[in-house]
Amino acid sequence: MCHATPQNYKIQMPNDRLHVKTKATFVSDVLAMGTKKCFLNLPDLAPAMLVCPDWLHTMDQLTGADICGMLLTEIACNLEGGSFNTKVSILWTEVKQLYAELKVGCKLALTPEILSKGKESRGPPTLKGPSAQIRHFALLLLVLAEKHLDSRVPHQLACQKLARYLAQTYEAMETHEPQALQKAGLKMAKQYDELEKEALRLDPDTTNRHIMPKIHLCQRLCEIGVPVKDFGTYKDETMGGTLAKKFRRRGGEDNPSHNASEVLHRWKCSTAFPTLRPGG
Repeated sequence: MCHATPQNYKIQMPNDRLHVKTKATFVSDVLAMGTKKCFLNLPDLAPAMLVCPDWLHTMDQLTGADICGMLLTEIACNLEGGSFNTKVSILWTEVKQLYAELKVGCKLALTPEILSKGKESRGPPTLKGPSAQIRHFALLLLVLAEKHLDSRVPHQLACQKLARYLAQTYEAMETHEPQALQKAGLKMAKQYDELEKEALRLDPDTTNRHIMPKIHLCQRLCEIGVPVKDFGTYKDETMGGTLAKKFRRRGGEDNPSHNASEVLHRWKCSTAFPTLRPGG
């Protein structure tokens, strides 16, 4: 869709992202990969209509998850305690309190494995879990960062800023504010880039703050100028999570008819219906 490459995506600016491929170039590039034509032969479709990044896979499942994982690892290492596992356990106790205070429904159980820091885990830290849980966690992260990171220490202040910009990005997405989303998204990407550069200066082989190419798709989404919550994958996945909770069995019959009936019954019990007043 655009001219970004694995070599230049980190240095692309908003003006660079305005230049997109023509349909002919886009189709030619896709066919060169050996992809079947499929819908590419449909007339008058611009690349932006053929390929559209979505928030769920770009932010919730990658860039947002990576930033959450990196900052949570940073916060955990800053806590008092013995091993990393013990520190994560202490942090999880605090997260549960935040979940209760803020009445968060989509809860993610924090463990070293969830942070890609378990025995068999390799690569940079990230937050692994359903998109709805990560989406809610991105807003809790700022509370944890401001409490446990020392703003008098330049590196920890930089981590606090990244948590703040991530929260602002999610808030602007939720409230449909295109200008605020573009501004926050740009700050978030720049801050993330600076932290990666700092890490590489200290250790050229480190992957602790490794930026993935989808940061470029994240920036495009933040600059797209339309409500990203209107994209199909966002609404479909949110509804899927809601239905999954209502389909959860607690015993009894197990067949399609009974399960569907139970879901309908639970939905009716949890949905507010208008009150009809006599003569109203």
